[in-house]
Amino acid sequence: MHDGGRHDNSYRQALSNRGLVAITFAALTNTINEWAMYIAAIVYAFERGGASTAGFASLAILFPVCVAAPLAGIATDRHPPARLLVATHIVEASALAAAAMTAMVDAPIGVTIACCAIAQGGITFTRPVTAVVTPGVVRTARELTVANVWASTAENASMLLGPLLATVMLAVSGAPAVLAVCAVLAFIGSALLVPIARQEPRRARLGLRRLRRSEPSIVHDGPSIGILAAIRNSVREVRRLPSAFGVLGAISASYVLVGALDLVFVVYASEDLGMSDSGPGVLSSAIGVGAMISSLAATRLVRRARLAPLIVCGAATIALAIIVLATVGGIVAALALLAVVGFCKALVVLASRMLLQRSAPPGALAAMFAMVETLIGLSMFAGSIGAQAVIVARGAPAALYALGGFLLALLVLTWRSLRKADDAANVPVVAISLLRRLPLFQPLPPLALEAVARAAEERTVVAGGTIVTEGEAGHHFFAVADGTFDVTKCGQRLDTLERGAGFGEVALLADVARTATVTARTAGVLLRIERGPFLDAVTGCDSSLDVAWTAIRRWESAPPPTDVSDD
Repeated sequence: MHDGGRHDNSYRQALSNRGLVAITFAALTNTINEWAMYIAAIVYAFERGGASTAGFASLAILFPVCVAAPLAGIATDRHPPARLLVATHIVEASALAAAAMTAMVDAPIGVTIACCAIAQGGITFTRPVTAVVTPGVVRTARELTVANVWASTAENASMLLGPLLATVMLAVSGAPAVLAVCAVLAFIGSALLVPIARQEPRRARLGLRRLRRSEPSIVHDGPSIGILAAIRNSVREVRRLPSAFGVLGAISASYVLVGALDLVFVVYASEDLGMSDSGPGVLSSAIGVGAMISSLAATRLVRRARLAPLIVCGAATIALAIIVLATVGGIVAALALLAVVGFCKALVVLASRMLLQRSAPPGALAAMFAMVETLIGLSMFAGSIGAQAVIVARGAPAALYALGGFLLALLVLTWRSLRKADDAANVPVVAISLLRRLPLFQPLPPLALEAVARAAEERTVVAGGTIVTEGEAGHHFFAVADGTFDVTKCGQRLDTLERGAGFGEVALLADVARTATVTARTAGVLLRIERGPFLDAVTGCDSSLDVAWTAIRRWESAPPPTDVSDD
């Protein structure tokens, strides 16, 4: 009961974080648009030019999945991530609007499909960028867990909402209307993200850029980087972290499954189950139902200390369910087994992404998630091509057997790497993102920043509580993660501190008593760093030390406090 109450409280606190809610809604609209746009574009292409044109449209729309993701990993190292996220959403929305207009006026089919491909590139581009922005928006480690669960829930819900939107709009108004609705959703998502971009401090952005450019793991090929160079950078990051191979393998296997089943369902529903033309859609919906149920159970499951066993069990269950499906047959059994597949597939993807986020160094997150998006596109292609080859030779049941065997073989090959990722899953992503906002820590090299973040302890404070008292000895530095704090001297208020501010450095660096009192105006969360790790980090970097002493001199030269009203 106590654990359930803490869980509910985490969700209530996360709902009060407007930035996190905005990111989640934008991600939901993105995934809905991806499904709805794809269906509408393929239907529109089929109506205009038949099966061959629809096949061309499918390949053209999926190609940007492999192109946009690696470029996103590079772009987030060179541009403010939050602003980049807004710009990408605007590009996506504009491309969808152009696709809707060209479809309405019966422009050449290639123009409409090109606009859809640009929109797909924008959708793919936003995912790695969102993965970088999210840790800077959440206020606590628990909120990061909630954010991951919400992201997974949005992805799973879109597997039903996107096709449902396309089905209804196609029946009522046609493909151009579907594309127009998707454009509106994308514009709404971009508007909600604007406040996050505005709150991104200019100094923090410059400091983040300096930090990332100083990392040896991020290699730039010059001021203008091409797609191949971007892919090489992502591959280089993976090679630096061998434990990532297993996690990336699990994610790839999940989308090989998606690419294969999309094709297998068309043949299996008709030839083996005797279903009507709606059969493939019914089978896909069963997977979507399982994915939605998975969202309800995922919260408790992914809070485990070790995620590798969860990934292995989920993937093994998928393989066995597919093999049983090929063996038993029957519509009822197929729907039940595919619901299990959808449940486990969603769980494996969520746990894999979380394990990658926990185990990858902060400076490699963008490249890692860019690699994820690249692998998604390649895996779907590989799954579709492999399934087609087996179906032509042996039929749909044989393709299911082959798919199940592939998953089991991959588990054997990646188990050791998954265990290594679990062992390395201790990078404090939220603390690093918060400390990067403070001018004092912006100049720190990545390893020093990670070291001080590891030393930080999360402390919850109640409204009215006193954090430090003027005249007492100082032993800690504090960074504000959430809440509002008043700084007073001689009983008079000097300043108000909110998220992204810090205090306590004067007593530690100058070895003097506390020069002011800090009290919590509201309930909040602080990161507390002891004297030793703080001094090791700041005094070991000349730029950080200069920033600190500049602040101390400014404090010492400030005029005596005067009464400040609460108005």
